Amino acid sequence: MNPSYTLDKDIIGKLSSIKYLFFDIEGTLTPDKDIEIPKEKRAIIKQLTESKRSIKFGILTGRDLSFAMQFSDIIREGIILCESGAIIYNIEDKNKINIIDRAKLSIIKMIEKDLDSFVNSIGGSKEYKDTMLTYDPPKGVSASELEREIVSFLSELSSAKGADLLKGISITHSQSAVDITVEDLNKGIGLRRWAELYSVNLEDVGFIGDGANDIEACKLLCRANGLFLAPKNLSIELKSAIESLQKEHKNAFIIPYESTDAVIAVLYNLP
Repeated sequence: MNPSYTLDKDIIGKLSSIKYLFFDIEGTLTPDKDIEIPKEKRAIIKQLTESKRSIKFGILTGRDLSFAMQFSDIIREGIILCESGAIIYNIEDKNKINIIDRAKLSIIKMIEKDLDSFVNSIGGSKEYKDTMLTYDPPKGVSASELEREIVSFLSELSSAKGADLLKGISITHSQSAVDITVEDLNKGIGLRRWAELYSVNLEDVGFIGDGANDIEACKLLCRANGLFLAPKNLSIELKSAIESLQKEHKNAFIIPYESTDAVIAVLYNLP
């Protein structure tokens, strides 16, 4: 253990029983709103994950598979759960599983064109994914602000079209983007489905995340006696969720380091 990366004894105690550890990307592996890990720190993370052979590492992200694969070198032959868990990819055997019923995606497709036009009109942009819609806010606008604008737009559009366009979908945000999925998809559901498919006990699973779209994974792991960790730069929504869960559960913690440094601190303190 590096003495400059100390953690609470309760966190260290929980880390001693973890067999799988997942990382979110933006705001966790990378600094806020950045898409790359600083070179020197990436080398440290890679060295540490290489040395922790008793742990299986993974990525759990709202991003698509091609983006997540840019971080495959730091998780060895690990697991990638992308598009908020809709796609499960095992690097070791190159097995790719889509857990979403394609028929359900018609709900998303019904609003896609109108949303594309709206977000483009306010200066935002779209990320192209198989199972969800993701929009990046324009400069000077936060992801949470864009989420509110999208909800307002869809409410007004629902009134104009005489149909509830918010029914059957879930809208949430990370630190950098807004995700729109079918209502029965989130990182918690994706993580649970992966555990079922690979016969993994969630009590053996840890996840480090920083955004509002990590809340369902946080709830899942708390209730399953797993481990959820958040860096100091976590979102307000996630902080509130952790504080609420801590009243009943003792396995959700906020680490006193930001993003990449929080990941390094955890890795240093793994057995």
